[in-house]
Amino acid sequence: MLFVLRQLRRLELRKRSGQYFLYAFGEIVLIMVGILLALQVSEWNQAREDRLEEQSILVRLKEEFVENQRRLEQRKQQYIQISEPMREFLKILKPEPEEQPNELIHEYMTLLDWAPAYSPNTAVIDFLIGSGRITLIRNESLNHKLNTWPRLLNVVGLNTDYLRQSLLLNMNYLSKFYQYKDVQWIVDNDKGHPGAQSFSL
Repeated sequence: MLFVLRQLRRLELRKRSGQYFLYAFGEIVLIMVGILLALQVSEWNQAREDRLEEQSILVRLKEEFVENQRRLEQRKQQYIQISEPMREFLKILKPEPEEQPNELIHEYMTLLDWAPAYSPNTAVIDFLIGSGRITLIRNESLNHKLNTWPRLLNVVGLNTDYLRQSLLLNMNYLSKFYQYKDVQWIVDNDKGHPGAQSFSL
């Protein structure tokens, strides 16, 4: 009888151990499922935040590029304004030039000394590239163009510097044949009543 009781107790213990094992296994499975769900929800939330930030970035970039386009158009118009007088100036630069009014020569020389430079706003794109947030932009073509934008601006800057240096060389050369009137002449001329030059040509 005692033997039977022992066997029953052992069976009961094994049964309980099996139940405990199943319970523990179920708990582990539930914890793992919970962790996986939490990770998935976190990824969804991060992806949603990234898309919202991407939209914000694109809006700020558009505003920056619209402003830069406006600046470029202004500089373009200024260069157009300069180009026509410079063509006229070239026509009178010849080995034995005809006499020209002092005011006209001075106007040409003043324009020659003025070269409008293009200086775009790059705050947004500089931040995006520097911080690595530019990777949020999923459009590969746009991403590539934005990454090459600073290099293109550098080329524009080099070309502008070259143009300025060329103008300065021309100014140095022409100043041997023509001397500027004093600064007061320029100020008075801007006010509409030019004064007398302080030396003859």
